[in-house]
Amino acid sequence: MNIYLDIQLNCILNPRTLSWFQILTFIIALISLIWNYIQQVKLENLKSENQKSIHVHKLQFEKEFKLYEDTWIKATFIMHELNKFELDHAKYDKAKNENDPAIKEFSRKVQERIEILIPLLTNMFDFIRENEPFYPKSVYVDVRQFINQSLMLSMTSQLTDYGFSWKQEYIKSQIKEGEQHLENICESIRNRIGILRSNN
Repeated sequence: MNIYLDIQLNCILNPRTLSWFQILTFIIALISLIWNYIQQVKLENLKSENQKSIHVHKLQFEKEFKLYEDTWIKATFIMHELNKFELDHAKYDKAKNENDPAIKEFSRKVQERIEILIPLLTNMFDFIRENEPFYPKSVYVDVRQFINQSLMLSMTSQLTDYGFSWKQEYIKSQIKEGEQHLENICESIRNRIGILRSNN
């Protein structure tokens, strides 16, 4: 290192006394210095970009995790209400088949369940539409299938003069399908959280 300092001082003090080797060594040292500076600047830029990327991934993970938590709470609550709807409809169906005088009470309970389900489902539908850009496609598709299927069942379960529009077997199969959609949502969320964690 001293030789470079000596050469630099000689160049500044008396450039004509230097040999071509000393001048070449000085030029190489200068190029090396400039090269190191450029690499240092690039390294600092990479560090800065990496920090920004880590920050963005952290924010994305937190946003998506909160979104999945809210989605799961809403979906499981809806599934719980759908199960209650199925149970009340089964009681109504049994009372209808047995000409039970309590059929009006069971009919009222089924109607109440429908009146609870429809706002819950429309609220969840609005929630996922508002947050659509933040869902990965796989999770969004599973959530939409769950909502669409549940909404269709709830909104088309109408009380007519002949009873409710759906038979108990159909409702049971729809509830089972809803539970499968819920499992698909769970699996999609688990997969996505695994991907997000591995990126952080």
